[in-house]
Formats: sequence, C-alpha cells, structure tokens
Amino acid sequence: IASASAAAHQGLEILARDIQTRAGNSTRFVEVALHAAPCAADVPCKTSLMLITHHAPGSLAKILGELARRGVNLTKLESRPHPQKEWHYRFYLDLAGHAASQPIADALAAIEPLTEEILLLGTYPAAGEAVDPAS
Repeated sequence: IASASAAAHQGLEILARDIQTRAGNSTRFVEVALHAAPCAADVPCKTSLMLITHHAPGSLAKILGELARRGVNLTKLESRPHPQKEWHYRFYLDLAGHAASQPIADALAAIEPLTEEILLLGTYPAAGEAVDPAS
C-alpha cells in the first residue's frame, strides 16, 4: 500500500486503486532503523512507547495521570491483546515531544514502576499533513 508517486518512483506496478473502505481514510507507516532519526529543536517530535500495565483496577488511569500531571500530550493510545497472557493488554502510546525533554523524561521515570514492562520505541519528527492518496 503506497501512493501512486511512490510506485512511480520505485518503478512498481499499481495492482489496485482506491482500496480504502472509508472516504478520507489514511494509512500510517512505520520506519524501522538501527539508529534514531534526528529530531531538530525547531521540528515537532513524537515519542512512541509500548507498555504493559499491572492487571489491577486503575493501572492505566494512574499512568495517564502521571502524563497529565507533567503536561505531556497523549496523541495516540492503542491496546492490543498480550500474546502470552489472556486478558492482559499491551498499550501503544504516542506522546507529543522528545523523550529527552524534561516533562517526558520525568513522566517515563514516574510510570516505569507502574508497569510490568515499558519499552521506548523511539522519538522521531512528527508527521505533517496527511499525504494526498491521489499523489
């Protein structure tokens, strides 16, 4: 799945067009690298992490509270079933800002003891406008 311009740039044949099931649909892609992409001071960044909460009432609320107390903007929260633990979930979070910024660094330190596992997936330049699917 890619834009027509990406197919042209790579010399690929377009197999199907307009495959979305909803008007205005957008697709997110992830880029995997050995080293983090630099995030210049004048460029908005996002930080992604994965965490597993303790299986207890209010666990996720406590984590979200720590982010809110430090003014960290949560831009995405997704849950996925844990593959080895029935009724346990992995949470994927995107935060506005750089992991090295004081508010996010403080929040990560505060939420670590509130989790079974936490993994910083990376900090990267925040995406701008959505890509036009016709391009």
